[in-house]
Amino acid sequence: MLEIRKTRAGQKRSIHERKRQRRTVKRVVLTIVILLLVILLAAVIYVWYMGRHPNEQVMQTVNTGSAAPTLKTYKPPDDAVVGIVQQTFSGAAKPGSNSSISIKTNPGAACQITVKVNNALLPDTGLVPKIADEFGIVNWSWTVPKNVLRGKWPVEITCANAKNSAYYRVDLEVTP
Repeated sequence: MLEIRKTRAGQKRSIHERKRQRRTVKRVVLTIVILLLVILLAAVIYVWYMGRHPNEQVMQTVNTGSAAPTLKTYKPPDDAVVGIVQQTFSGAAKPGSNSSISIKTNPGAACQITVKVNNALLPDTGLVPKIADEFGIVNWSWTVPKNVLRGKWPVEITCANAKNSAYYRVDLEVTP
């Protein structure tokens, strides 16, 4: 008989434990549902509020269509020292092909280029005097004559401002 009572008491304990677990599960589920409702309500209120009070800074950016900030150009003084730095150069070329050079110097400097091939100046329309842009960049391109001899031929550049000048020389290598 004692064993039966213990069993019944053990069953009673497990019934109480089951009821307690059910209550705990119900409380957890109810808490989750309430939290979800609060989050949903907060989202609805946020969307409503943002619709009534738009972010004016974003609206200005979108509506004005403002461009990227412009760079301020540097204008060196007229008596500034002039320098020349080669940016790009095609280097070697074949007869009949194109060649080009790009240099950096003082913004607004007047630059001229000469290319000598077969010991004579190359009369190409791309080799005209140019003024350096606001960043000091000058580009030239020309066609290497078909009858040019193989070898190295000088490319000479001179840039000047009101009081100073600079000279730069590089060789154009003509290959067969």
